[in-house]
Amino acid sequence: MPDWLLLESRLPTSNAGLGALLAARETVAIRHLEQLVAAQMAFRMASGGNFATLVQLQKQGQLENLFANQDYRFTLYVAEATSSSPADFFVLATPTIH
Repeated sequence: MPDWLLLESRLPTSNAGLGALLAARETVAIRHLEQLVAAQMAFRMASGGNFATLVQLQKQGQLENLFANQDYRFTLYVAEATSSSPADFFVLATPTIH
């Protein structure tokens, strides 16, 4: 069965219900992104300018509940500092279908 049929069977019957469900899921994802940014800023201050991988942040216990959300998949990319650019990171939050 195609994914879109499975998704359709799980959606609320009204547009208002669907909008509220999506807004609630987005709100949780935004909170998780804010938590990840705060953890990265703390790591950067402690490390002298570097950003952490997810493994490093998890080892420090800073992201305990971040991945409990099954509505979004979070992917973290970290770039080390070079002679021409500072260290940087970005995160993708991709909605999942389950």
